[in-house]
Amino acid sequence: PDLPQEHTRVVEAAYLDTVVHEIRNPLSTIHASLELVLEGFADTAEERTVCLEQARTACHHTMFLVTDLLDVAALAAGTLRIHCEKIDPYAALKAVCALTEPLAQARSQTLDMLSWADHGLDDAERDPGGGTSSTATDYVWADQNRLTQVLLNLISNATKFSEPGGEITVTFEATPLGAVFEVQDQGCGVPEKTRSRLFTRFGRAHEDQGTPSGTGIGLHLCKVLVERMGGSIGYQPGPGDRGSVFWFTQPLA
Repeated sequence: PDLPQEHTRVVEAAYLDTVVHEIRNPLSTIHASLELVLEGFADTAEERTVCLEQARTACHHTMFLVTDLLDVAALAAGTLRIHCEKIDPYAALKAVCALTEPLAQARSQTLDMLSWADHGLDDAERDPGGGTSSTATDYVWADQNRLTQVLLNLISNATKFSEPGGEITVTFEATPLGAVFEVQDQGCGVPEKTRSRLFTRFGRAHEDQGTPSGTGIGLHLCKVLVERMGGSIGYQPGPGDRGSVFWFTQPLA
């Protein structure tokens, strides 16, 4: 449920302030990186490549945020569209991990994706290129763009709330009840007092000063998208109460 009406203006003002900062930070990175290249301070090809990679990563972050903001507006206007089809989840995960790998690398984090081999498939089910070919029961019924958006939100959150040098693991498993995706990190976890509002509009897991924060719309949007695609989403503490595990389900095609 949304917050009570009497708190709406205060919350929305704080939300706007947060959004401005969330957009300004990556834009500042893009500007600084390009200035270093254009003004000749990046002398070698390697230094120029590092600057441009930083700019590209910041650009991706900004695009993620803008997409979420547009979808929140579409949700409020009742125009949010979902088009489900038969999707290869391995290909979707591989593409998202390629997009988010620079975010993890920027914080010296490791981003691991468990393949179907980790779930017991033999070599005959793997393609010659070393990837995995989905069988009929491995496909999921989802909107390709929305599935990507949910995974991007969860993985980018994992990089944000994990310490430098941490490990983030993304897994998929086909079960008799449907497909299960998980994003596990070794970060600070979610305080028990805020877990009940994790997926609410403007809900935030962390309120302490010095702890990374977000706009408060990403997880709410993930919940809306997942449920409209016929799935469910949730949170649980990581093993040993360390870190977080965010999971969601999608119907098998």
